[in-house]
Amino acid sequence: MAISIKGILVGLVCGFVLSLVGGMAMGFVMAALYGPESVEELMGISSGTLTAPMFFLDAISSVVAGYVAARVAGRGELINAVLCNLLGGGIGLLMGMAMSPEALTTSLIVLVTEPMFGLLGGYIRLRQVAEYA
Repeated sequence: MAISIKGILVGLVCGFVLSLVGGMAMGFVMAALYGPESVEELMGISSGTLTAPMFFLDAISSVVAGYVAARVAGRGELINAVLCNLLGGGIGLLMGMAMSPEALTTSLIVLVTEPMFGLLGGYIRLRQVAEYA
């Protein structure tokens, strides 16, 4: 079991940046489709609730972050992918504790699901490495 701090941190930053860029793009698309006043309602921004578009974006960014963490680590693909997303979920939980109860519930759901999606990203990388070996 080889834990790579560099892999975990690079994956965490990659997931965070992808989440920000994807969230902005999703907000622009929803504003164009449904109007700017309904974006806040669709995304659940003000209430801290978890909506389907936000969950989908979080799932995609967690898979990519897990893959990047596993690739940068070069060994221990699964553990590094899970730890990367567990750290990100923990940071989200700390932020959710300072907000509303809905945000705390959302943070707890994300804390449970993010490592599983990250595990998928690490597994994809592990399969790639196994094919070439």
